[in-house]
Amino acid sequence: DLTWMPSSGISLRGGFQRADQEAEAGSQVLPEGELHRDGITAGLDLTLREGALLSLSGVWDSIKSDAFPEKDGKSLSANIGLSFSDQKGNRFAPSFGYSRVESPSGPTTKLLNLYVSGAIVLVPQFLQMTLTGAWIRTAVSGLESVTYLNGEGGFLLEKSVGKRPIVFLVGIRGGVLRNTLAGKSDTTAQLHLDGQINFERSRKREGGDGMNRSMKAVLVLSLRV
Repeated sequence: DLTWMPSSGISLRGGFQRADQEAEAGSQVLPEGELHRDGITAGLDLTLREGALLSLSGVWDSIKSDAFPEKDGKSLSANIGLSFSDQKGNRFAPSFGYSRVESPSGPTTKLLNLYVSGAIVLVPQFLQMTLTGAWIRTAVSGLESVTYLNGEGGFLLEKSVGKRPIVFLVGIRGGVLRNTLAGKSDTTAQLHLDGQINFERSRKREGGDGMNRSMKAVLVLSLRV
């Protein structure tokens, strides 16, 4: 594998892999155990501006068998992702992916996926709105395609109390899950109430070697309805 940074904010990645497998019984080579595998990877990370990053990646993989061509197979996957964030804590990160797997003796499988996550700070260090989503479509040759859709959004309340770092977290999340197969959809709605208390206490003591050591205890209480 090789990584090259031609300038600040730009990173290029590339790699090639080759593996040969043989199986032997005594001094005799078994042709059914011979496999050849090749793989190529490539990627690009590009900083668009402060807090904004573009990422591209791709993988190609091939397996071949001299004795049994039906074991041959190829796969290809590609992904593109963006991420945005600012100093206030707002963030947004969508990504899109495609993959294809094919074999002479089996069906061809195609997969498309789209993921989104983000957060908007409404009140700094107190209240933020969160969002996550996923869309996945799987198509297998000779079969009906399947579509999966899931989205969640909610609010997160965070409050520190006193000099000690006692943090109360309260979250309200709601989401919709939908599966579609052969034109028929199954939809499920969900609502969650999450509560969490983080209590941290630190103290120092002197060890037998005369060095001060720090001790930390963390208590986490979680509640989900």
